[in-house]
Amino acid sequence: MNIELLSFFTLAFVIAITPGPSVIYVVSYSLRYGFKAGIISTLGINVGSIFAILIAALGLSSLLAIYPNAINAIQIFGGFYVIYLARVMWLSSLIANADGQSLEKENLTGTSDKELFKNGFITSVLNPKDILVVEV
Repeated sequence: MNIELLSFFTLAFVIAITPGPSVIYVVSYSLRYGFKAGIISTLGINVGSIFAILIAALGLSSLLAIYPNAINAIQIFGGFYVIYLARVMWLSSLIANADGQSLEKENLTGTSDKELFKNGFITSVLNPKDILVVEV
């Protein structure tokens, strides 16, 4: 077996078994808002992954090879974005507790669906795993 093929399969296996920000995002929003929110978040994440695949297919990954610091900047920004999402969820749960509201599954409005999709998309686009595959 070719060493490059073996390396690819090893990398693919490690990426597949390691939960990343996308999995954490879907699980947390599914637990908080319910099944529908999990589906909408997953759709946003999948569209973001397709976007990363298109970047690789169109050869734009060669631009990332020219500017390797751009990958680091995107990964750092992605980490801060996930921390931002966690902070927003944490603060909203603190406010809900202070108001005496139940932390049971909260209702979603029409704009929340858009927010869930957008946040899933951004989380996926800034996911270091997706960027690593595009870089390879």
